[in-house]
Amino acid sequence: MGYDFSKYSEKQLVDFITDIFDIEEVSTAIRELYKRNSDLALQLSKNIFDNNLGDKYLQATLVSSIFNWDSKFVFDFFLKNIDHMNYILFGAIIEWFALDVYQPFGQLITKEIIRKVEEKYNNYSSKEKNEIIDKYKRFEESYKTIL
Repeated sequence: MGYDFSKYSEKQLVDFITDIFDIEEVSTAIRELYKRNSDLALQLSKNIFDNNLGDKYLQATLVSSIFNWDSKFVFDFFLKNIDHMNYILFGAIIEWFALDVYQPFGQLITKEIIRKVEEKYNNYSSKEKNEIIDKYKRFEESYKTIL
C-alpha cells in the first residue's frame, strides 16, 4: 500500500506502531520515528520483542534496526529466548551476529553460545533449516576460530 510516514506526526507514528495497523509497514514507521525520537522508537521496538507482538516476520525485520541501535538488547533477548525462538527470528539474529564478528560485539559470542546456536538450529525441521541455512553457515564461518 505504501505510507508516506514523513508526513505523519510523532503521535500518528506511535499509534500506527502500537496498533500494528499494517504489519508490513511497522518497521518503516519505526525507522521514521527513530529519526525524530530515537529513544521512543527503541522503546516501542523493544516492546514488540518483549511482548511477542506482530508476527515472526515483523520481529525479524526489526532485528536490523534494533541491532544497530542497541546490539546488547538483541544479544540479551536472544540468550533469554533462544529455547522457544521461531526460525525466522533466529536466522535474522544470527545473521547480524555474523556481520558483527569483528566489532566489539563479536567478542560476546562464546563457545557456549555457539553450541546453543548449533543445537537450536539442529532442532528445527528440515524445511525450517533449509530456509535459514545460508544465515547459519555465515554464522558458523564467522565464528569458526572460536571453536
